[in-house]
Amino acid sequence: MVLNAMNRLIFQAKLYFSSNETQDRNKETLCDSYLSDIELLQQLQRARVGSRFSLIELTDKNKVRYLRDKLIEEKAYDTALYVCSRYSLDRESVWAGWGIAALQQGDLQTARDKLRHIMMSPKTTRQGIDMILKTVVNALGFLPGERRWSISKSMSEKSPEKKRSFSRPETPQRTSVIVDTRPDEKDPKFQECIYYLEEFGTPMMMAKFLIHWKCYRQVTSS
Repeated sequence: MVLNAMNRLIFQAKLYFSSNETQDRNKETLCDSYLSDIELLQQLQRARVGSRFSLIELTDKNKVRYLRDKLIEEKAYDTALYVCSRYSLDRESVWAGWGIAALQQGDLQTARDKLRHIMMSPKTTRQGIDMILKTVVNALGFLPGERRWSISKSMSEKSPEKKRSFSRPETPQRTSVIVDTRPDEKDPKFQECIYYLEEFGTPMMMAKFLIHWKCYRQVTSS
């Protein structure tokens, strides 16, 4: 209600400053700026995200960056992009957070669309791209150094209804652990790793990835 009242007052002030009699472009521009800030605060209130922010805090660049990061954390990506556009902040962290979240949800196409923004950005360094690729491969579950475990038991578990014999000691159960270091190369997530490494990685990164997962045929053909 307070924001609505402020919005009406500032809009009336804008009309006053834009009139022919008292035309003042600087004050009219200032009113537009305040109206945009109020619109953002109303969005935050409706989404119940960052509702503790005040109009004065939006003039502090550091607090606006904190707001952007908070919106990313809350997965309010559209609003985070609006904040970046409104206050001239870098959007790369928004695209990265949005893309990785889409990967984790299995929405591979959306992830490609969002991550392409940061991968193709002139602001993103080679080191930055490498870090994002590592995060992508990790999100897809194929980060080199991960172990893909499968456990098999050599003896079936005894039925709980069966009474134990006190005359013979119980044979201990044997458990074998198999480390599966070679994935199914047709796995969509594995293929998605290949896509990102081919599109944005280096030949060395691709070779190390394939060798780690013992995909030697692809190493020789790449």
